[in-house]
Amino acid sequence: MLTEQETIYRLNAAIAMELQVSIQYIYQHVYAKNNIFSMKVEKIAIAEMKHAESLARRIKELGGRPATVPSPVNIGYYDSDMVSIDINDEHSAIYVYEGLLEGGIDEKTAIVVRRILQEEKSHLKFFNDIRRKV
Repeated sequence: MLTEQETIYRLNAAIAMELQVSIQYIYQHVYAKNNIFSMKVEKIAIAEMKHAESLARRIKELGGRPATVPSPVNIGYYDSDMVSIDINDEHSAIYVYEGLLEGGIDEKTAIVVRRILQEEKSHLKFFNDIRRKV
């Protein structure tokens, strides 16, 4: 079982990732040429920001301070580049959240992480599906 400090550290790494994709996806929404991709990636950006909020609330409950600096943002230029970047980032998110669950986090944190993980898998499915259309 992870200590509270270890859990906070790992949740903060996840927040940095969530902030990064929130920024990345909102800019992709602005620059994307494919309207379906643009509209959906805007909704995903909002979902990712809500993930960061959920993690921040949990960190606060554990007595920590949430991260405020995102991981490096990579928007891409063409829609196909954007989607490839997004697929990689969603795979990374799934890896991080599965690692948290396997690492022995407390049940209250696990509930938050499981919900986010389910949504990340849904995002990955969308990006894999849209890849054939952009």
